[in-house]
Amino acid sequence: MDAKSLLLTTALRHRISEPNIEAGFERFRSITDGSVDYHDFCEAIAACLRESLIREPVRLPEGALQCHWRLELTPEGVAGARAIVTAREGRPTTSPTPPQREAADGRPTPGHDDGTE
Repeated sequence: MDAKSLLLTTALRHRISEPNIEAGFERFRSITDGSVDYHDFCEAIAACLRESLIREPVRLPEGALQCHWRLELTPEGVAGARAIVTAREGRPTTSPTPPQREAADGRPTPGHDDGTE
């Protein structure tokens, strides 16, 4: 698995919150198989930031005296990570579309596309 995919799937399953990026990298390596080096880790972080798959990892929480480094997926990142996990497990990446309810004239009923009453 490439560094970016490993980063996304790890962030989906684990919370990484550390004082700085170096400690974040060490935590990442302890969770994963250790196959990603620091340079590739930084490149994967930069790529995920460019693609809006993760939130800005350096944060200064209210009332804190120093910044913290946190790996957190955006909604797009969650979707991407789930797609990677699903593809690895051999399941379809999309769920079937639920049937739409139809009005008496055969047109779909607005607001009732989830198959419920």
